Amino acid sequence: MPFDQTWTPAAETESIDECYEWSIDGVTFELAARGSQLVRTSGRATHPVVTLRTDSATLAAIVRGQITIAEAVDRSEAYLKGSRRAVQRMLAIVGLPLARVGS
Repeated sequence: MPFDQTWTPAAETESIDECYEWSIDGVTFELAARGSQLVRTSGRATHPVVTLRTDSATLAAIVRGQITIAEAVDRSEAYLKGSRRAVQRMLAIVGLPLARVGS
């Protein structure tokens, strides 16, 4: 089974053309939002607008809404680099519109 995968994001995000770099449990990959697709590729992103590093337990807590990304960063459970707007776009594109960035 190949690592690279493609998803189709929601219609309101179709005009976005940017990439994100995620590293979960030390596994780094690029999520590229291009046109109407989200493509995951193994390895580092060239020019990510958001970089996220965390472990799978913290990511699960964020997805479930138990903690915000900001709380995870404050607790040193996650590293996040990127503008608030870019983070919010990323969450909507990857299907996590209810995950909270923080106040």
